[in-house]
Amino acid sequence: MSVNGVMDFGDADMPAGNLITVEATGEVSAAPDVATVSFTVSEDGDTASMAQDTAAKKVNVALALLRDMGIEEADIKTSVYSMTPRYSYQPPCYTYPCPYSESQRIIGYTAAQTVEVKVRDLDQTGEVLANLGDAGVANLYGPSFVIDNEDELKAEA
Repeated sequence: MSVNGVMDFGDADMPAGNLITVEATGEVSAAPDVATVSFTVSEDGDTASMAQDTAAKKVNVALALLRDMGIEEADIKTSVYSMTPRYSYQPPCYTYPCPYSESQRIIGYTAAQTVEVKVRDLDQTGEVLANLGDAGVANLYGPSFVIDNEDELKAEA
């Protein structure tokens, strides 16, 4: 039955049960303790293996540099690796008959590798970026400052 738009459940056929509702909010704050930096090396080659070899050499230089700076192996990971063909495209033909009949064809390949790095010494972040740039890594991203173990903070909250 409804009185003034409010339902009265007192007359319901079902017996009333025990109901407990709890709401809570927890807050905690912390300063970031890790900087994440990523870089992508992308190289072209006439063949897939040429593109891959050229990219691998540049990535290996960057990885050696990071290890020399004291970055742990566990804090370095490849997140993306791709090998894509490059095609020749014919210019549009505005005369008839077109002087060529060749369709698009593969003229080479591009190998790309993206590496993510955790820098645990925040004071070292600028040096990591500068050294990677000096090593010929052109596509640098970051830094992003994060908290390494958010689960501890969630438990504390």
